[in-house]
Amino acid sequence: MVNYDYLYNKEYYGDDLNKNYISNKKLGCRIISNGIVLPHKQQVPGHDMLGGGGVVDNTGKYIEGTFLHDNPSREYKPASIRYSNETVIYIGMFVAIWGHCLTDNIKRLWFLKSDIYKKYFNGYKLIYIPMWNFDFETNAKNFKRLLQIWNIDFDNFKSITEAIQYKNIIIPDVSFGGSLGDENNVNAVFTNEYKETINYIRQFALQNYVPNMSFKKLYFMHGRKQIGEELIAQYFNSKGYTLVFPERLTFEEQLNILVNCESFASTAGSCSHNMIFLRENTEVILIPRGAYLTGYQEILNQLFSLNITYIDSTLSLFVNNLAQDGPFFYFVSDKLKKYFGDCDEDVYHYTEADFKMFIKYFKYSMSQGLKFNHEYMKYYIEVFNNFLDQLKQQRTLLQEEKFHINKL
Repeated sequence: MVNYDYLYNKEYYGDDLNKNYISNKKLGCRIISNGIVLPHKQQVPGHDMLGGGGVVDNTGKYIEGTFLHDNPSREYKPASIRYSNETVIYIGMFVAIWGHCLTDNIKRLWFLKSDIYKKYFNGYKLIYIPMWNFDFETNAKNFKRLLQIWNIDFDNFKSITEAIQYKNIIIPDVSFGGSLGDENNVNAVFTNEYKETINYIRQFALQNYVPNMSFKKLYFMHGRKQIGEELIAQYFNSKGYTLVFPERLTFEEQLNILVNCESFASTAGSCSHNMIFLRENTEVILIPRGAYLTGYQEILNQLFSLNITYIDSTLSLFVNNLAQDGPFFYFVSDKLKKYFGDCDEDVYHYTEADFKMFIKYFKYSMSQGLKFNHEYMKYYIEVFNNFLDQLKQQRTLLQEEKFHINKL
């Protein structure tokens, strides 16, 4: 169940709130004879999604879906190509972003437990393409542990960092991704095989968990480019939530506290994706980053039976040109307080801390050359006008911060 009643304006999203993302496609695999695996080629520093790489056939034609996403035309001409007389299984392209580790990185794992694999391909070497900074021993340790739980044999698991032409490349179909849509359900993005992949990890957690009474309520901190999240975290903490920085925990420690908890809260994004490991019917509170609902999160909401509530508590009015990549502005909103029964007045009054954090967010966004998003403004208009009217009354604060209200 997903409750959208605590959004500023759920009508803004239209039919997007009612999409069905599950696909009934039957998955299989392709065999590319004399195909070439191209290592990841970065185009824009710090933005993995804009690069090249994947698998091409022996004429250099890109094999759709072998980049991280379903992006077309990821081929390029390598300086040299080494030949190998092996038959290998392509598991995918890996990025060291946790949300993608739980979605794009594992969308071909289903194949290794399939009857097709057991009958025809058991024992063949597995290969993957690391994106430019991906490393199992530094920034992807938890993902490595996830794969170990899935029984990946790392002695038979090869990283591709040079162009190699193989005798045969076996490419399993993806269980997660835009290519799964069909004429019966164009929105379909995941299959039962993907759900089974996640459920395998969940069952491991349930079979190995250690009861812990102190983590019944969890707030997972994101931190990166989240201006004001500490205000929300403090509020949740006052409601009995334990604040968790998941990157400081091992994967098994994360799994253990997740299967123990009764209420999970997070801003929407990589952190919130961890809710897929919760027990059935757990309470989930999601704080959107801005005037949009993160696509992957909406998909993951349909995996298992959880009691999910979206609560608006942002005024993210600027946009990064390369992606919806922040910064994002959070504050303790009337919607959040109403959810917990702390607000019943007609006009909600914001605090000095809210205003100071907004000024910090505004100045930072301007200094980074970010553009004011007028489409988002349509969504925020009522709450923003109320917030701005109250901010104008804070003359002493504005003078201390040397902030000119006419900039807005």
